Amino acid sequence: MDTTKWKIVQIVPAEHWNAFYREGKKETVERVTCWALVADGERTFVTGIVMAGLTPEIGQFALEIPNFVNYRHVRGME
Repeated sequence: MDTTKWKIVQIVPAEHWNAFYREGKKETVERVTCWALVADGERTFVTGIVMAGLTPEIGQFALEIPNFVNYRHVRGME
């Protein structure tokens, strides 16, 4: 997925949200640290930002990580 033209318009915290990925039968979970309102040309959308992948100290769009499945709200997380 080419995200090089995506422009972050606004960021807001994401409490108690995870991004889920699947490779075969294995499911991987990454915590969503914030939501980003993103502009891609004339289209705008919201996507999660996670601290994962090849450089975990730098946030990246959850959609960039291969095998993205969905976001899930996790109730009762502390």
